[in-house]
Amino acid sequence: MLMSMVVAFTITPWLTYHVLKRHYRNGTPAHGPATGDELEVLKKTFLYRLFFPLMAPLLHSRAAAWRFLGVMAALMIGLPAWPRCAWCR
Repeated sequence: MLMSMVVAFTITPWLTYHVLKRHYRNGTPAHGPATGDELEVLKKTFLYRLFFPLMAPLLHSRAAAWRFLGVMAALMIGLPAWPRCAWCR
């Protein structure tokens, strides 16, 4: 699990940077900015409709993001202890 986290936080961003730096020169896409039509097509996709309502509150509110991280930390700590607890048998 630790190695997976190391890969997720180091190798994945590094590889993404090197793969995408050809497409983004000087902070803008190499093919030009996205048009309104491209954004409308993107907003109609299944993944956008699924993830946008979940992620938008986390991106717009620092408190919501911290609450989410707290819940994830509690689950990460609490779930491994769940099967060993005496009262859940």
